[in-house]
Amino acid sequence: TPRAGATELRLTFSTIKPMLECPYRFKLEGVFGFRAPLEEAQGLGKCLHDALCEVHRRAVEGDIVGVELVPRLLQRHLHFPFAAPETVVRMRVIAGAILTRYITENGHRLAEVELVEKPVEVVMDDDVIVHGRIDLVVRNGDDEVSIVDLKSNRRAQAEALTDTQLRLYALGYEALTGMLPQRTEIWELDD
Repeated sequence: TPRAGATELRLTFSTIKPMLECPYRFKLEGVFGFRAPLEEAQGLGKCLHDALCEVHRRAVEGDIVGVELVPRLLQRHLHFPFAAPETVVRMRVIAGAILTRYITENGHRLAEVELVEKPVEVVMDDDVIVHGRIDLVVRNGDDEVSIVDLKSNRRAQAEALTDTQLRLYALGYEALTGMLPQRTEIWELDD
């Protein structure tokens, strides 16, 4: 019997991701509270994501940044509190190279960024709502809209799972704007 007053279930993609990957993992993490052990370099993807969020937000405001900003981005967004000093140095070099390449290769597209970290929600049925946050909405020309999800590398999550995530975000974009995007894209930062 549901608790009194619990009329709807609000989920995020991060909440349902373990269930889609492995129901038993979902049970271990979501029900029993188990957590995977920390890896020394854990968090590189989040550091990159946060740094690029700043780049994209500045682009929306009309400030297209160049590679000269990379050292400041690293200073503000690179955090490895559980890593040995040599790992921090190695991660700084890797993150610096990725950010430099990203800005160099995608600088011409930064002016096309329309929305950054846009919250969306998809009503699955009357009682289940899935919340998400679209990394980027890019407008190519007048009517071609792309939903973009940034991944630190190809192994960040299974392709089928990313496909499901992007489909949910496309539905969330439709709920927000009344129109479906023309495409979804994955931008893998390692290559």
